[in-house]
This record gives sequence, structure tokens and C-alpha cells, in this order.
Amino acid sequence: MPEARLILGDCIEKMRELEENSVDAVITDPPYGLEFMGKDWDGFDTNAKFQDFNRKWATEALRVLKPGGFMFAMGGTRTHHRLTCGIEDAGFLIRDELCWVYMQGFPKAQDLGVLISKREGAVREGAGSSNTKSLGEYASEYQEMNITENGKQWQGWKTPALKPAFEPIVVAQKPCKGGITENVMKHGVGGYNIDECRIPYENKKDSFSTSVGVKSYSNNRGLNDKYEKSLFSLGAEFERDISPSGRFPSNLLMQEECFGKLSKFFLVPKASKGEKNKNVEEVELKSTGHGNLRNSDDFERFDTYNNHPTVKPVALMQHLIKLTTKPGYTVLDPFLGSGTTAVATLNLNRKIIGIEINEEYMKIAQARIAEEVMQSRLF
Repeated sequence: MPEARLILGDCIEKMRELEENSVDAVITDPPYGLEFMGKDWDGFDTNAKFQDFNRKWATEALRVLKPGGFMFAMGGTRTHHRLTCGIEDAGFLIRDELCWVYMQGFPKAQDLGVLISKREGAVREGAGSSNTKSLGEYASEYQEMNITENGKQWQGWKTPALKPAFEPIVVAQKPCKGGITENVMKHGVGGYNIDECRIPYENKKDSFSTSVGVKSYSNNRGLNDKYEKSLFSLGAEFERDISPSGRFPSNLLMQEECFGKLSKFFLVPKASKGEKNKNVEEVELKSTGHGNLRNSDDFERFDTYNNHPTVKPVALMQHLIKLTTKPGYTVLDPFLGSGTTAVATLNLNRKIIGIEINEEYMKIAQARIAEEVMQSRLF
């Protein structure tokens, strides 16, 4: 029976109240240290303080995690090295880094032509800076701007920010006690459930791509016929060993729109508005958007019940949960946010311990999981 225990409070303090070696996996989306959307909980005075914060919460996560247990921690492209170092400083072994690729989103950049023109006093106050306008309205207003000659020289140039298209996920493991086999037998964690997370083949032809890849490898490198036949023969051997359930899961996680039918990886887009708001209609409707990003190309603003700014997709969390746990296992999320990890965990018949310091986000999380488990114990 799935079970949810949601705890309101500071995760470092609350994890100290949990029993040592009591959870099977830690899957979480901690602050990125970027002051995203002006949120206080995402701001740190220095990089050193951000790294030390990660060390502190990871130290408590290490204590409550079973030997050999895994942690997946989301990070930002500019700061995940501090996240990784903090986790390693806490005593974890860094095992890998997953790359979650997506296509949605716009660069948080400002137009240098507009900025220069404003500095020279040629752009009326507020022009091009309102993020309550639609993209079409903004484009029309931009065309009406009186861009200076200096500004025109820099039109098309932006402040340095490329379109966000991926997020890194740190893969860390609590050191095993003894060998991996002994650890798995004693604690029930320490390995990957590969078969549960294989990528299904699209068709029979797709399943033979291993040998095709080997032939392509040899052709592209101009190898001699003898060596090419050897490689192709090796590919044929691979064909006979192919699992009917699909390919190995990869450390590249992407959505289908990236490369269409050519993609052979786990596919997942960002969380949709419908997914974010599922089961939370009882929560107060709020307006959300990037209100602090003046002169930005990203003008997303809409009414929503779930106003958490970094909601992850349920499918992504379910993939990580299936990779490292079995039904009935306990997953800990020290930064529960609006509850995506909880929803994913309960969907897969696991237990969730979620800690969240923000009372507003906690209410959203409780609403999202209400239909997933009727017997939840909410703290």
C-alpha cells in the first residue's frame, strides 16, 4: 500500500529526526543557487555558501539513506558543480551525471540594442519591458521603438544567455558495506533495475540497429574489408543477445521532439500546465510568470493553481524511482516543492517521505497526492 508522510519544515532539521539507514533512495530537486525568479530560497551570498549548504543537507541525507542507496539531485547548468562537490564532501560517491534534455523555454536574455538605446535616453520608459504582454504585442511595440544609431549596431545581440535545453542530474551513491552483492542481499539497494527501465523498440527493424551501427562505424572510417566483416559479425552476435524488452536506459534523458524517431533514449518533456494543476483546483488561483526578468525574451505569464517555478515532470521522477527501487520501498525528497516526487512515488506503489519548508507549496503537494493515496499520513 502506498504511503505518504509529508513534513513541513527545514529539511536539515527534519532529516535529523529520521532514523538512520531507513530510506531506500533520495530523489530531489534542491535549490539551484541562481536566485531564480527572485525567490529567496534560491539565493546564496557566495558560491562557497551554496556549496556548503549542499554539503549540510546531503550529510543528513547520507545518514538516513541505506548503504548502497542512490541519490538523484537536479541541478542548474551554471551551479551544479557546486552541488556535486557539496554532495561529495558529505561522503557520497559520485557515480554519474544524467542529462535531461527538453525543447520548451526561452532564453532569459535582454536585447543589447534596446539597453543601449535606453541608456542614451531614446527609448520611452517601460517600452519592451512589460512581461504582461503577449509575444506578438511585444514584437509590435519593439518595432515602434526609437532605437539609436549605437543601438542599431547591437540589434540581434543579447545579454549572455542561451536557450535553456537541458538540466544535469547528479547521480550519487552511499558507499556500500562490503561488496555490492553482499550489500544488495543485506540492504536491498545498490544496483540498477535495467530491465524495468529499458527503452522499447519502435519495430523489428529498430531492434537490429546494433549491427547497422557497427557497419556504419566501419564504413565511416574506411576500414579494410577483413576488419569490417569482423565488426559486422560482432554486430550479428549482438543481435542474438538483444533483449526483447528494449534498449539499455541511457544517461541522456530527452524528449521525442529533439530528434524525432531517431532518438533511442528515454523520452520526457517538461511538465505541462495540466500536469502541474492536476488535483489542485481547490488551491487558490494565482498568477505566475517571470516578473523579475525585465526586457527578457521570455514573457510567460498565466493563471495557475500550482505556482511553483520549477515543477519537474512526473514521468522523469518515475523513471529514476523505477531505476533504483522496488514496490514498497521508501523514497525521500528533502525539497518536495509542489509534490512531483510524491505523485510519482505513489503512482509506482512506493512510500514517500517529503520535506518542504514553504507552507504554500506544501498545500499544493498535499492536494496533488490526495487522490493518489486516501490513507496518507500528512504532517
